[in-house]
Amino acid sequence: MEVGFDLLLPGGDPLLLNAKLGVPEDKLFAFQPSLAVGIFGVGTKTSTATAVGTDYNMLYAQMQHTIPAVGGYLSVGGYYALQDRLFQASDGSGTQRAGFMGGVVSPDINVNLPWLTKINFAADVQTGKNAFGAAGGGITLFFTDKIDLLTGPVYFFDAGSQPGGRQWFWTVQLDIDLPLRSAPAATAPVPVATTAPPAAVPAVDKKAPETEPAKNQ
Repeated sequence: MEVGFDLLLPGGDPLLLNAKLGVPEDKLFAFQPSLAVGIFGVGTKTSTATAVGTDYNMLYAQMQHTIPAVGGYLSVGGYYALQDRLFQASDGSGTQRAGFMGGVVSPDINVNLPWLTKINFAADVQTGKNAFGAAGGGITLFFTDKIDLLTGPVYFFDAGSQPGGRQWFWTVQLDIDLPLRSAPAATAPVPVATTAPPAAVPAVDKKAPETEPAKNQ
């Protein structure tokens, strides 16, 4: 299980929450893709009859697998938004609150610098003529296993739903992963008890005098 949040800046209500449940790759059977279901875009401002909020509330399901013999991974899935008012096409052609999600990420390119461990190249797409429908690509810089920065261009399918009516933007995303609980401490090995050697039997002293039998009285 993972929970997190996004801050979409600039914006008056930038906080969006997300959560997911998943099954790791190859957990159930050989060549099984990782599986995930969740929700993202859960905003803090509720839409009303007269004003739009940030409650995009997109449910999604996704599967992902490592690309054999190459590395990296391929991901495919779909989404469905619970809030239809926020998924209207800007040209009035209707509501598009469901669509395809997919992405591909390159194998790790190890750098092993003091401040940069590795980089990846990535591309993804979310279909739909709405505020979230877009395709993009970029490079991810991993400063540690838990902190990385993704940056690259994004092309939005519905220019009218974007600031200034533009379709091209440049994104910068900082990701920080924090474990919900500590990893279990390593168990110290139990020492194996050694069997004590048998006690030595004292040798018979050949020089010791034998006991003389008692004489009959």
